Amino acid sequence: MNVQSGPYRDDGGPTGVICARQALEDFGVSGKDWAVEVLSAYHQNKPDVGVSIAWQWIDRDGVDAIVDVPTSSVGLAMNTVCREKNKV
Repeated sequence: MNVQSGPYRDDGGPTGVICARQALEDFGVSGKDWAVEVLSAYHQNKPDVGVSIAWQWIDRDGVDAIVDVPTSSVGLAMNTVCREKNKV
């Protein structure tokens, strides 16, 4: 979950998502019996949006880890969700 627009989009954003998918492919995760999927979302630099997405991902989609949250206000808000659900 990262920043998809604005001045911070170049630090991760859409390119970061592409790189994460490429890294999984290069690692050969498809040949190992691991269920790994890269999801992406834009939290709009709003903690409430980030928390809402985190709840949805964890409860509905079975996500175990959320990475690349460069906005501290969103990261701190999502920390509460992850701690409560025992996720990373």
